Amino acid sequence: MDSDEIELLTLRSAGSAALEFNAPLSSDRADGLVDFVGTHGQTAVDLGCGRGSLVLRLAANGVSGVGVDSEPGAIEVAAQRADDLGVSDRARFVIGDAGEYSEPADVAVCIGSSHAVGGTEAVFPALARLAGAAVVGDGVWMTRPDGVNAERFGDLPNGLETLEAQAEAAGWTVAGSVLSTLEEWDEFEGRWGGGVREVGTAAAQGFADQRAAEYLEYRGMLGFAWLCLTRPSRFG
Repeated sequence: MDSDEIELLTLRSAGSAALEFNAPLSSDRADGLVDFVGTHGQTAVDLGCGRGSLVLRLAANGVSGVGVDSEPGAIEVAAQRADDLGVSDRARFVIGDAGEYSEPADVAVCIGSSHAVGGTEAVFPALARLAGAAVVGDGVWMTRPDGVNAERFGDLPNGLETLEAQAEAAGWTVAGSVLSTLEEWDEFEGRWGGGVREVGTAAAQGFADQRAAEYLEYRGMLGFAWLCLTRPSRFG
């Protein structure tokens, strides 16, 4: 890894560190997801957990959770936060490939990490092998993307209905679905950019400005969908 790649990784990490969740997710919506998980079981696994914020929130509400992520630094932070919060008995974090994780749980979670299990459509059968209920958060197109943003974000489902259909095709029942609001997006992007700017270098300022300009290009075009899913039987 050369110096430019290291600097880019440092700036991106600074942006992520400024967020509780690395997704356009408000605290109120997170509480709703925690309520759904708690209603459908006492154990959960979060594939691509990052710094473990959702697992920690679940643990604080009595759910035993495992967070899986391939980034050792993120897992180290998550484990330390669990110790600091006194929930390490209910929050365990594992460095590993989310796509290869096989330990079952009552509820499986994958937020913004479908790439780790083979892509958006592949996430639904992957979670079905682990649990009888699931929470999925993933990107969708709200309007037809231009060439720049199509290349930037790749092949995404066209709208919430397409994502729901992919879940149902894998045997899930959609218990609830919703899109992040523009307010959630604005807060997410603002906090991320603020974290980058706190690095305090000219490069950091330029990188944050570039991201802010890009956001104006995809604001309202790129959406983030939330699905709460159930199955009659994990073997059904």
